[in-house]
Amino acid sequence: MGQTWKEFCAGINKVANKAAVKIEELSDSASLYVKVKSLEVKLCEAYEKLGRLYYAQLDGEVGKADDIDECVKTIDRLKNEIHEMNVQIEQNKKKGNENAEDASAEESPEENTQV
Repeated sequence: MGQTWKEFCAGINKVANKAAVKIEELSDSASLYVKVKSLEVKLCEAYEKLGRLYYAQLDGEVGKADDIDECVKTIDRLKNEIHEMNVQIEQNKKKGNENAEDASAEESPEENTQV
């Protein structure tokens, strides 16, 4: 039982800080994931709108070209936003893995043994 109360408290604080950092990383990734899913729904709606516009144009309605161009721009924008968020999610995963490896490397062999 070589640990003193201060060492014990320091160890608890260290674990609590690591847990807080990990929770923050997970909540950031979860938030981005939800945003990606929301954008994917909007993307599906934009594709549906584009299909309706093309159909209307093929069916003989005039004046749909500007609406089609706008819809294509919306689809491109949404696809770019989704891609950027997915890249950010992957970066968060890599960052989380690196932090976990760093935290494991920082622990001394004494801290890894159970009493």
